[in-house]
Amino acid sequence: MGALLIFAATAFGLHLLGRNLVCGCGEILIWWDEAEGIGNSQNLSDWYSLLHFGHGILTWPLLRWLAPQWPLGKSCLVALFMGSGWELVENTPFMIARFGDSGPGDYPCDSILNALSDMSFGLAGFLFARKVRLRAGLAALVAIELTVTVAIRDGFVLGAARLIAPSVVLAEE
Repeated sequence: MGALLIFAATAFGLHLLGRNLVCGCGEILIWWDEAEGIGNSQNLSDWYSLLHFGHGILTWPLLRWLAPQWPLGKSCLVALFMGSGWELVENTPFMIARFGDSGPGDYPCDSILNALSDMSFGLAGFLFARKVRLRAGLAALVAIELTVTVAIRDGFVLGAARLIAPSVVLAEE
């Protein structure tokens, strides 16, 4: 019940921010392969979904360290709540302007469908990290970062750098 409330509250918050339920293109795709274009951050999954999975990988050891006594259900809800918080912050006008000024292509902001799907990817990464050794989780995180950086010239490191200094972008070849 708690997870449904978090998803519903996130959807409502994104609606209040003016986000579309689905892609304005009229299609709902399982995968969008580009960092640019009308389908970016609008469909069920894209390159950024992998980064949300990676966020979940990082969240597991963090919560184990901060609250080792918590049962799995409570930890999952906290991880989902953290993902919800990021989705809401990521879709504020400030963040859209910040990423839009410096990211690959125009940043259209997430559709509600994409944001909820990204939260699910984060939870999947969290549960994945729970099942593997810390080194395997960190190796998966590095592989995700390298893959996304090569594929679309973006990732955790570049995204964090752009938050601090918006002019930071990876040069086109």
